[in-house]
Amino acid sequence: MQDFCDSRMLIRIVGCNKRRGKEREILKSLLLSAAVLLAAACTAQAQYIEEKFADPKLANWSFHLPHQYGNVGRLVTEKDGGQLVLGNRAYAFLRKEFPGAFTVRFEWQWEDMGGGVAYADHLCILLRATGSVSEKRPFLPEDGIYIVVDAGYGTLNIHKVANGKVERLVDEKRVRLEPDEKKPAIPAGQWHKVEVVGDMTAVTVSVAGQTLKAQFAEKNVKGALFGVSNREAVGPPGPHRSRLRSLEAFVP
Repeated sequence: MQDFCDSRMLIRIVGCNKRRGKEREILKSLLLSAAVLLAAACTAQAQYIEEKFADPKLANWSFHLPHQYGNVGRLVTEKDGGQLVLGNRAYAFLRKEFPGAFTVRFEWQWEDMGGGVAYADHLCILLRATGSVSEKRPFLPEDGIYIVVDAGYGTLNIHKVANGKVERLVDEKRVRLEPDEKKPAIPAGQWHKVEVVGDMTAVTVSVAGQTLKAQFAEKNVKGALFGVSNREAVGPPGPHRSRLRSLEAFVP
């Protein structure tokens, strides 16, 4: 028997294999691109939190209530939407950690319980914290960067906390929105915009358009948690309550 090969058939087979090879390369390229896009989307989603406080369980948060009257709640109104409510030195920590650079934005208001300037609420913001809080009055955090906004006197301060000791990092900033000095400098019952931008050695905080920046040594901070709190119950009128809404936290 004599072997033979039709040259025309060979050309057709070779041409077909080349086309299939190109198709496979194109398919592989498309699949690779899709995988890259999916990974990028997942990473972006993991690095961005939009908190509308719509979840009744507040699953994005952990809480610490060192004060005997401390309380945390969730409020939903038709006008203002979902809100996180903090009472009497209640601490709320985002479960997601921010070990590097990050930005957090939210709106804050406090409720006037009738105590005047001296007993207005405080907004307390924690960065680079481990979540450790003292069980003794005034129930301060035990580590991290500690930002305090005094709504009564209109002061903005940035502190470093180490081993329970509080050290001011920079001269305070004045924030006065109320012209009448007999009234709290930052009015109650109004939403005020807050932004915190931080990295491993610096933090910038903006409250109602006023900005304060401080630097610190990386070795002085241990944690990677972001948290918020308010003032402990003191004297008359006693209770203190703050609200947060529309929080965004992301890695730039």
